[in-house]
Amino acid sequence: MGTDNALGGNSIVLGDNDTGFKQNGDGVLDVYSNYTHVLRFIGNLVESMVSLKVNGNAVATGEVQAGNGTSRMAGNGDIFGNVWNGWLSTHLNNNLVADVQLGAGTSVATWNNAGSWPNTPGYVVTSVWKDNQGENIDGIAYAPLQKRLGIQWYTVQGGTA
Repeated sequence: MGTDNALGGNSIVLGDNDTGFKQNGDGVLDVYSNYTHVLRFIGNLVESMVSLKVNGNAVATGEVQAGNGTSRMAGNGDIFGNVWNGWLSTHLNNNLVADVQLGAGTSVATWNNAGSWPNTPGYVVTSVWKDNQGENIDGIAYAPLQKRLGIQWYTVQGGTA
């Protein structure tokens, strides 16, 4: 105030001639610092033209967005982004193993039988037994190894080493 105005019409300068407020249209108020456009107020929006530093807590009552809205953090803490093709919670639920279990077991008598047991991919040996007669084992018990993704159980598809 009381200073030559370098910001042009519809403006108020403070201190020197290139720092102050300028009305740049109906409902548009711009803030300048050393003739650099730093902030704009438009109705229900405040737009920063420069980096914004917060020396305390930043609180958002809605979503926090980045990349022109291509990624965002929701109020519940979930994160949306292209890197996981949607919401992070959905990606984790569908792609990370939530639990492991043995499925229903079965057994086979092996005494004097040639062969390889178990020979089903994804199955693991759970016990081997032998009576006190002869040299060979008498039986093998085995069960499928299963993993849970989301709410769905899958038998692990492995091979023999």
